[in-house]
Amino acid sequence: MKKVLVVLLLCGVILVCGCKKEDSTVISTTEMSNNELVVVCSSWSGWSEDYEPVEKTFVYPAIEGEVICPDYKETVDDFEFEILSVNPNSVTIKTNQCMSCSEVGESGINLNSKETVFEIKKGEKIELTTLSMDAGDIYVFEY
Repeated sequence: MKKVLVVLLLCGVILVCGCKKEDSTVISTTEMSNNELVVVCSSWSGWSEDYEPVEKTFVYPAIEGEVICPDYKETVDDFEFEILSVNPNSVTIKTNQCMSCSEVGESGINLNSKETVFEIKKGEKIELTTLSMDAGDIYVFEY
């Protein structure tokens, strides 16, 4: 009887505490399905016609105050972003460097961009690109 009670208590603790994600952030099971920020990282190069970018996708819990550094090291070593605010309709992030922002698939980079704060609306995507003329990284964010 005591063993059954201990097992039931442990199951309850696991359900109450939530699930643990890869980045070691504990989030509840209800937050997991609704508040995830998807980041697809890739790169581009103007040096080679046969350049094949490596693409990696990361899923992070959208938790205000979290500083995230995607494990993607193609051209920029130190890209990171902080989640400034989270609400049901959008997430606002701040990057540690100026980025060019565009809609996904739109061509061109604003090399003079001073932007570091970006809003990702629920169900929409934005594309952030490093400011460079010869090669750089592309980060597509979706909330």
